[in-house]
Amino acid sequence: MDLIDFNHFPNYLPISIRRHALGHAAIGSTPAQNRPAVDWCDFGTEATRRPFFADDAHHQLQKPFNRQFRPYTGIETLLSRAEELDQSTGKLVMPAGFIFHVSRCGSTLLCQQLAQLPQHLVLSEATAIDHALALDCNTDEVSNEQLLRAAVLAVCAKRDAHWRSAWIKFDAWHALEFQTIRRCFPDVPWVFLYRDPLEVLHSNLVQRAGHTLPGAGRLPYGMNLMQAVVMPSEEFVALKIREIMEAALNFDDARGLFINYQDLPEPGFRKVLEHFQLRVNAAELTQMQSASRMHAKQPGLAFTPDAARKHDEASELTKSVSQQLLWPLYQALEQRRWRPT
Repeated sequence: MDLIDFNHFPNYLPISIRRHALGHAAIGSTPAQNRPAVDWCDFGTEATRRPFFADDAHHQLQKPFNRQFRPYTGIETLLSRAEELDQSTGKLVMPAGFIFHVSRCGSTLLCQQLAQLPQHLVLSEATAIDHALALDCNTDEVSNEQLLRAAVLAVCAKRDAHWRSAWIKFDAWHALEFQTIRRCFPDVPWVFLYRDPLEVLHSNLVQRAGHTLPGAGRLPYGMNLMQAVVMPSEEFVALKIREIMEAALNFDDARGLFINYQDLPEPGFRKVLEHFQLRVNAAELTQMQSASRMHAKQPGLAFTPDAARKHDEASELTKSVSQQLLWPLYQALEQRRWRPT
């Protein structure tokens, strides 16, 4: 059998879902060739408080136990684990809020603020969730919706008795799968964060996100790989961002809130807390607000505002592409923006 005994090892979380390739060491029976399989890691009772889930996974994988015992199973194990958590009392921390974003617009800061409280489980771009949305399951016996729900529930296992709520930040491109996510979790409130598109585009050109690399993710607007490779980076990345903004404009349920980066950390953060119906006392609010003084992706460094610098550094081509492809959509998002009264 390729099952994990979660009664004895309750702290295993899925860290990847991919099609099996020969040569990967597995515990138990090896998943069938070219079928989706799950890589697991024991996180103990540690919270995932680093800027990204992948950072926490990397930290855990360095521990001797995980170097020796790293199960690799079929997706049936993930599905049964999710069903067990869903039907059990006290073993699951249900999602209390979803965070969508256009990228480089304060979503990591929001996660770092929420992570300041010990009763919060914060999952920032969990890799298993990303893989569940990216994997083509059309030829398998499980749907993407089943796989996504299983991945979310599995990473929300209640490994610490103090946890009361889970907060999930999706990767930027996951906005394209908003309807799939809502079908799995229709009642979870959500926020969408966005920012001046020139600042977003410039940041993604300086340090490329994985989904903005040709061939590393879905290609926008039906283009082929050759078209993507020869296209100027400014235009290709802008098209990827444009897809996300267009998707956000089609978010069509009443449980959402649109927040502009300009309103972070305050008063936007208080509005997010209100939207998520999260009640905190004055000391807890101060504790969460303290995270805004630090660089969200590098918490050891103090935060320095960078909007003006991005505008100064952006090339004329970047400015032109942003104005033509992204600015009209930004103005449309501004029509949905929450504004303090």
